[in-house]
Amino acid sequence: MCGSGTTIDVANELKRKVIGYDLNVVRPDVIKNDSRKIPLKDNSVDFVFIDSPYSDNINYSNNKECIGKISCEKTEFYDELEKVA
Repeated sequence: MCGSGTTIDVANELKRKVIGYDLNVVRPDVIKNDSRKIPLKDNSVDFVFIDSPYSDNINYSNNKECIGKISCEKTEFYDELEKVA
């Protein structure tokens, strides 16, 4: 859930090692992946920043698995965000 990748740019400027995952890849340094299934070992990162969808009010991607396809008025939206966290 790295969106357009602005946080990747900032991390690079600060000389931080950064990995960006998103279902909707918009640039080459973003890895296509579902944030509910991030392939990292436990305790292998120091900080996680998530730019999650707010609900289904914006078309974040055409991917049917996108959490942004679920209304925030449904419990399912929060259940899926909890899987990310």
